[in-house]
Amino acid sequence: KNNEALYFSRTALPYLRNVNNDQWINQQSYYKQNHIILKKEQDKAMKPFFLIKKWTKEEDASALLEAVMILPVLLTLLMGMFDLGYGIALNPKTITASQIASDLISRNKSVTLADVENIIDASRLTFEPYTINAFAIDIVSLEFDENNDPQILWRETRDMLPNNASVNSTVGLGAEGEGMIIVTVQYTYQPFFSQLFTDDFNLQEIAFSRGRRSPTVEWDT
Repeated sequence: KNNEALYFSRTALPYLRNVNNDQWINQQSYYKQNHIILKKEQDKAMKPFFLIKKWTKEEDASALLEAVMILPVLLTLLMGMFDLGYGIALNPKTITASQIASDLISRNKSVTLADVENIIDASRLTFEPYTINAFAIDIVSLEFDENNDPQILWRETRDMLPNNASVNSTVGLGAEGEGMIIVTVQYTYQPFFSQLFTDDFNLQEIAFSRGRRSPTVEWDT
């Protein structure tokens, strides 16, 4: 308009040839202040976008961004594998503990409270070096009546509810006068990391055996 134009440039306009830069202001009128203000505002507005663009293009920044995204997933998988491995290691110990107690009981014609306590301790120690505070056990000695139904001769239970389902499962499995030993071992597994997402796990194993030296194992008072 009116043969005039507005330029945005990083250098002074017009450009004076054959004149030293420090003499330009004396040779020509410039809109110096307006140029500086516009340039500063432009840099201020573009700086965040420029930094983000530059950061995403750099290899170090891309690697860092990928690490931030993947690290939580990897940590979650690692903690889950640790808890799973811990539980897998405890399961065979639960099986062994129930079999040990059942075998030791079946070797006797009769047992006393002291005998049973020693057998429970032996079964509990199977879980070492893991904590033994989560150990629980239910020991039942049965005798079958004339209807082949199991009758409880004696029972010792520690830190768990009696496993009556195991007793009921033996109906018809023995003739009159025969007996059976049932040992239920339960271990409450508390995950270290997964407890934020799940409850405790009750590992339970049941062992059945018959008396080796007599049809039934009696309680000796």
